[in-house]
Amino acid sequence: GHLPGMVASETLLPVIGVAITKNPDTMNRALGSMIGMPEGKPLVTTQVEAGAFNAGLHAARILMLNDPELRQSYIAYEAELEDMSTQQDSRLQELSAEDYIKKYL
Repeated sequence: GHLPGMVASETLLPVIGVAITKNPDTMNRALGSMIGMPEGKPLVTTQVEAGAFNAGLHAARILMLNDPELRQSYIAYEAELEDMSTQQDSRLQELSAEDYIKKYL
């Protein structure tokens, strides 16, 4: 869990730490070592499976600052998320919350 912090302390590049574990005790130690970075040593920290995915998205946001093609792809991805959310909301409005959960979750 301390590796991302060690890397962040030795480079000027952005570092994203991902704590991936199913053990809550290990998770707490891993996250603690990442979020406990001293002032002046930034480290983006995420956790578990969604955290790894979000870490990739965060890296894409950094890279798209200098890559117009990646920026367009990311904008398209965000539009897909918005569309998916709107569709889910429409289905929820048509059903009761209980029926929605039974049918879609």
